[in-house]
Amino acid sequence: MKKVLILITLILPLALSAKVYNFGTLSSHDDESVESKILKSNVMEVKFSINKLTTDKSEKRIPYNDGFESLNVEGLSNMHKVGAPSLPFHSMILVGHPSDLSFEITKGSEYELDVVPTPYQKAPCRCKKSEEEIPFTLNEESYENSGKLIQKVSYLGDFKGVPLTHVMMTPFQYKEDKLFAFPELKVFIKNKNAQTEKFSFENILKTAGKKYVIFSPNEFHSALNRLVSHKRGLGFDVEVVSMESLGNDFESIKNKIHKKYKKESFDYALVVGHEQKFPTDYVMTSNDPNTPSDLGYFTMSGNSDNIPDVLYGRLTADTVEDVENQISKIIEYETRSWADSSGIGRMMGIASDEGWNPTDVEYTNSFTDPFKRSFSTEVVNIFQENQDSTPENINKAFNAGLMWVNYIGHGSGPSWISVKSREYFTTDIKEINPGKVKPVIVDVACQNGRFSLDDRLGERFMNETKNGEPIGAVAFYGGSVDISWHPPAVMARGVSEIVAGNPNQTIGEVLLAGQVYLIQNYDDRIASTENLKWYHLQGDPTLKLQVR
Repeated sequence: MKKVLILITLILPLALSAKVYNFGTLSSHDDESVESKILKSNVMEVKFSINKLTTDKSEKRIPYNDGFESLNVEGLSNMHKVGAPSLPFHSMILVGHPSDLSFEITKGSEYELDVVPTPYQKAPCRCKKSEEEIPFTLNEESYENSGKLIQKVSYLGDFKGVPLTHVMMTPFQYKEDKLFAFPELKVFIKNKNAQTEKFSFENILKTAGKKYVIFSPNEFHSALNRLVSHKRGLGFDVEVVSMESLGNDFESIKNKIHKKYKKESFDYALVVGHEQKFPTDYVMTSNDPNTPSDLGYFTMSGNSDNIPDVLYGRLTADTVEDVENQISKIIEYETRSWADSSGIGRMMGIASDEGWNPTDVEYTNSFTDPFKRSFSTEVVNIFQENQDSTPENINKAFNAGLMWVNYIGHGSGPSWISVKSREYFTTDIKEINPGKVKPVIVDVACQNGRFSLDDRLGERFMNETKNGEPIGAVAFYGGSVDISWHPPAVMARGVSEIVAGNPNQTIGEVLLAGQVYLIQNYDDRIASTENLKWYHLQGDPTLKLQVR
C-alpha cells in the first residue's frame, strides 16, 4: 500500500538543497532504526522503523546536473558497489551457515520516492598521493532493478568452530526505474538447525581465555624469559614453541600450528621475528598479489575461513636487543611504570586534507570522540589542512606522552605523507624521548605496517631507541601493502567505539572486534575480508589496554 509523504526542503550551504521525507514510523527506541529480537528459539525478527530519510547533494565527484542525491538514514550505513545506487542498509553476523537460514519478508507500507540516489564512486588507495583522476562510474542497469531486499547472504568462516554468516538487507528497492522505500520492513529469519543467534562484539570478548603460545626462533628464547615470567604473573598459561621444531617455510609451520591447535586449543599467539626470521604467507589481494599475511596461521578451517580463531601479533625483530626492548615497553605499559605517566590521559589524531563522505578529518573526529566521551581524553589534532601540521609538532605530542594515536592519510612505508610541511619519516622517530607513555598506534595508510625490517614506520616505532632506551610505540596496527580508502577507516572507528565501551580488554580482543565492526558496517565483503589479510598487530596481543 503506497502512502503520501510529507516533504520538507531545507536550504544548506553552497546553495545545495536537502529534502526530508517523513514516513511517520514510530520506533520503540527513538535512537534505533532497526531492532532485532528472538520470537522463538530458531526465529528472529528484524524490524525496520524508519521515521525519516534525508537527501542532499553533498558528495563530491557527482555530476549534479543529472539529479543525483545522497540518501541518509540515521543508524544505517550506505552501500559501496561502484556505479550502483548507494542505498542505506543494515547488516548482521549470524551464527550458522547460509544454507541453514531462510527468510520471510513483510514489506509493510510502500513509498515511491522522487529521488535518484548517487552511484557510489571508486575511492583511491591510501598509497602515495596520485594526481590521476578516477573516472565517474554509472551502472545504469542497477537503476532499473536494484535486486532483492535481502541483498547478500555470505559465509565468513568460523570462529572457534562456530560458523558465521553475514546477512545484509535494505528497506529500499529499485523497480522499473522507480525507487521505493519500505520503512516498516520486517524480516523473519529462521535457522533450520539451531537457534537463530547474532554474533556480536561481546561474543568475541567473552571467548578469550588465558592460553598463550609464543612461536619463536631459538635465538630469541632466552630474551623471551622475562615476558613469559611477566605474563604468567598476570595469570596467563604461557608456552614457548621453537620455530625450528615446526619447519622453515609457511606451509610446514602452519600445518604444525593447526595440528597443535586441534590437539590443545589456545587463545593467543605471538610470532617473533621479521618475515625473513619467521616466515609469513604471501596471499593474493586486490592491491597486491603477494600480500604478506600471518592470518593463515590462525584461521583453522581452511581457505574459506576469514576469521582468526586465535588472537595474534608479531614482534618484528632482527636481534635479541630488539626483542628485549619491545618486552621492556610491554612490561612498562602493563605495570604503568613510566617515568612520566601524564600522557595516559592524552591521544593524537593525524589526518590528511582529503576524502569525502566522510573526509579524513571527519573520520579522525569519529576516532577521538569516543575517547573524549568515555574518558575525558585530551586530544591533540594534527590536521594537514592547518599550518601546525609538521613533524616537529607530531614529535612534540609524542614527547609529552600519548596513550593512543590515530593516523589517517597516505603512507609510503617509511613515512606518513599527509603532513603539511613535509612527510614524517622513520628518522623523525629518533627525536622522540624515552620515559613517557608510549602509545598504541592505529595506522590507516598504505605500506607502513609491513613486518620486514626494511625501514617501515611500524617496525621502527616498535624497535627504535634513544640513548640506549626504547622509544616509539608499545603496539602498531597497520597494513602490510597498499590498502583501500574507506574499510580500514571504518575498522578504526569501530576500534575506538569498542575501547570506549569497555576499556578493560586486551588489544587482541579489541582489534578483532574492530574487524567484525567493519564487516557489519561495510557491504563490500571482499574489501572487509581483505582488511583482515593485510592488517597486522606488531606487538603483544595480550597487552591489557591502559586508556585512563
